[in-house]
Amino acid sequence: MKPPAIRQFILKVHSRCDLACNHCYVYEHEDQSWREQPLAISSATVALAADRIAQHAEEQGLAEVFVVLHGGEPLLLGPARLARTLETLRDRIDPVTRLDLRVVTNAVRLTEEFCEVFGRYDTKVGVSLDGTREANDRHRVFADGRSSHALVLKALRLLRRPEYRRLYAGILCTVDTANDPREVYEALIAEQPPRLDFLLPHATWEKPPVRSTGTATEYADWLLAVHECWTRDGCAIPIRFFDSLEATLRGEPSLTESLGAVPADLIVIETDGAYEQADSLKTAFHGAPATGFHIARHSISEAAAHPGIVARQGGIDGLCATCRACPVVHQCGGGLYAHRYSVEGSGFDNPSVYCADLKTLIDSLRSRRAPADIDRVAVYSADASMLVEALDEAASIGFLARAETAMNRDVMLSLMRAASPWPAEIRSAWEILSALDEDVPDAVDRVLAHPFVRVWLLQNFDEKGRARSADLDLAPIGAIALSAAVRTRTEADGLSVTPREDGIYLPGLGTIVLPDAAAGVTITPKTWGIQVAVGAERFEIELTRDGAANPEAWRPIRTLAAPGIKVLLEDADPFRNCHDCPVTDRIPDHEYAGWQRSFVGAISFLDDHLPRYAAGLRAGLQCVVPLERNPAGRLRSGTVRDAPGSVGIAGPGTAATLALLLIHEFQHVKLGALMDLVELYDPLDERLFAVPWREDPRPLEAALQGAYAHVAVSAYWGAVARSSSGSRAAEARGEWLRARSGALAVFEDLIASGSLTRSGRRLIEFEFENLADH
Repeated sequence: MKPPAIRQFILKVHSRCDLACNHCYVYEHEDQSWREQPLAISSATVALAADRIAQHAEEQGLAEVFVVLHGGEPLLLGPARLARTLETLRDRIDPVTRLDLRVVTNAVRLTEEFCEVFGRYDTKVGVSLDGTREANDRHRVFADGRSSHALVLKALRLLRRPEYRRLYAGILCTVDTANDPREVYEALIAEQPPRLDFLLPHATWEKPPVRSTGTATEYADWLLAVHECWTRDGCAIPIRFFDSLEATLRGEPSLTESLGAVPADLIVIETDGAYEQADSLKTAFHGAPATGFHIARHSISEAAAHPGIVARQGGIDGLCATCRACPVVHQCGGGLYAHRYSVEGSGFDNPSVYCADLKTLIDSLRSRRAPADIDRVAVYSADASMLVEALDEAASIGFLARAETAMNRDVMLSLMRAASPWPAEIRSAWEILSALDEDVPDAVDRVLAHPFVRVWLLQNFDEKGRARSADLDLAPIGAIALSAAVRTRTEADGLSVTPREDGIYLPGLGTIVLPDAAAGVTITPKTWGIQVAVGAERFEIELTRDGAANPEAWRPIRTLAAPGIKVLLEDADPFRNCHDCPVTDRIPDHEYAGWQRSFVGAISFLDDHLPRYAAGLRAGLQCVVPLERNPAGRLRSGTVRDAPGSVGIAGPGTAATLALLLIHEFQHVKLGALMDLVELYDPLDERLFAVPWREDPRPLEAALQGAYAHVAVSAYWGAVARSSSGSRAAEARGEWLRARSGALAVFEDLIASGSLTRSGRRLIEFEFENLADH
């Protein structure tokens, strides 16, 4: 078996610590090998470690590696030696691959001098803190019992200073259920970290975790209380533990080795240069992390072939029988490897000591993110009053999005029935997709929810919903199966896939770039990425955690991100060109940077002034499609009813303009999704209705859509008027009045038409009343 590619390196630069934390796995647990280590790493060992990492990155073709300075306490090395260490790493690794440098510290020694060093070598700083002073001092104290809390808070204030803020990586908190979870969360949030992570204390079956209440799900209950606080705050700060659970629930790889079935890609280099496995193994038994390999004698690839590391490459198949039979195994992945250990002969072939906690967490989060089951569709179809008065709420939008995905499933099944018998390559793809749907249905749903899957599906049906008898396009089935397999790092048999233009697009992920005039393409999903065969040519695409590797062969879809929201900037899907105006080709990097800046500003504006609309975008917006600019310079945007979850915008324009276009177009998305479930008007009414925002009269549905969109336009200009002064405020009040009066006039005409259903009339009356009151 080929040794795994190692992307994460823990470099121990000091083997002692200035605190005496009684829950520390390095000093307080079974492995006591720290006593035999040199106090500090030597310059020669640093240089050799850097050379080994660079060599491995070059051999494996890695686009990025992560090096974390660790200990003990790395700041005990002192600013000067830390600077030399970081300089050596940068000088020897950067020319080969992108180097992400970090340091994890207790921060009691952090000073401006250290921060200047970290800034000079672009090194992010992660800090350990367990919450309030009372919570922190249960464990994180000096040897004489003195509190470390005030010193850590002082260090965090330093990291929040404008000149050092970019260095602030986040806070790591070890869970102690004796602490109040809400107080801990509030204390951590008060330090304004860019991200948080919660760590379960290390334990084994012989030394199980402390359970002060004696319940089997005590840690789940504690974390769920934190989760409630986090969701109440709009998930504004990423929390890796929860984000990892959400990712695995969607069928995506975890962000941490503690969850999911992602193969291990980490090696520790001790202060003496010895290679070791993950530090967490120190909790199992003395010598558990040891490999017997050393940087002076062995390459990283040789160390990666150690049986202990190889054993952690098997994914679900490497778990015990109990785990493999568990319905949440794809989410928890058996938990952290060290937490499965039992000395009674079975070693690591056991469930996690946190098994009950993890199952409760996963089941609870699944129910929280999907509170409405599909049976509610029938309720809404009969009477939309439950939705029409809450269409701006995230729960309603989330329900509509799930219903749209269920519809895509139905349409795809109809297409496959109509296309039977299937060509061999389609049958193979369908079998892979069906197997994934059995094991990880959320991952398949994630792919089927991609907005332009429905555009492709409906191209195979006529106006009456009948499958076209000839020229059915089944080719995207292979790309959909591949996308689901790649998302879950699932190995599968090779698929014959028909390229489109210059490559093969995997919905929501990216494009496999192929040689010119490529034909006879076979794609094989692997746990580490994708294997491609084009005729006699073979190449591999290794996918890193950020989805970007082998840039000559893999073009990942880029995202627009702001606090609590990440959407695709969809400029690659071959079915996206379904708007009334042309879409752009892949936009250059400088334009993408402009999109990202405007998106952050737009979401910030909405969070400050129109939070309900911001919450709606977070719940249902999946992608933005860049459109060609209007030659006359006018704003251009649009939605397509058959591409739910997407909006098209010619931009990016300013942040303020983007905010307006996003909420305007997302009104169409919401109403279109509602109309897929609920009949709002008589479809036989062919009358045209005058609308103030267009010269030509519009059909009933278009008039309803336009008026509903202008509710958001009115809200936007009202917010601008309230937050501005002078001529800007006067201009905004004029725009607000035009949008509001136009929407009210059209709503009045539609109510008077007599063609609205009970649900349609209730929707309009509800919006009418809101507009009339403002």
